[in-house]
Amino acid sequence: MATSRRVKGIAFDMYGTLVDVGAVAEACKEIVFVSSNSFDVVGAKSFGFKVCWINRTGAPLDRLGGKPDLLVRCFDELAAAIPNARLLTVPGANH
Repeated sequence: MATSRRVKGIAFDMYGTLVDVGAVAEACKEIVFVSSNSFDVVGAKSFGFKVCWINRTGAPLDRLGGKPDLLVRCFDELAAAIPNARLLTVPGANH
């Protein structure tokens, strides 16, 4: 069960729930958290996920920090970038 904790005002309940659903901590290494919201990028990155930010508008990253592992402008760019970004370690996922 996910426990509640806060860092710099970020509640980690949602991210912990994702880990619980995965049932295995190792599975988290294969999760790339994708969001178009800067605050989600910061929260997920702070929790330990690999993160991709779909920044459609060129907005600045949330001031709380936590830079994304991958930055794209749209889903088409995401689909093209994932194989070359080396974010996943599952055999065959990066080519």
